[in-house]
Amino acid sequence: MKNLVKYILASLVIVLLVLNILYTYNKVQQLEAKIPVDSVSRIEYDLKDELLRHTIRATQEDIQAINEELDQLHQTNYKLN
Repeated sequence: MKNLVKYILASLVIVLLVLNILYTYNKVQQLEAKIPVDSVSRIEYDLKDELLRHTIRATQEDIQAINEELDQLHQTNYKLN
């Protein structure tokens, strides 16, 4: 009789643990469903990438122009001395 009570209690504990695991899993699934999959859309990413690349190209062109002006100033300064 004592063994039967132990088996019933053990079975009840196992069932409660499984139900707890299923409940927790269900709550996690509900929370994951609320989280947006893509916080940054592909279009937004492409537009930002294009803007960044354009800015880099423009900066490189400005640096080249400044270097050319600096070379001209050096040549002018060399001729004056």
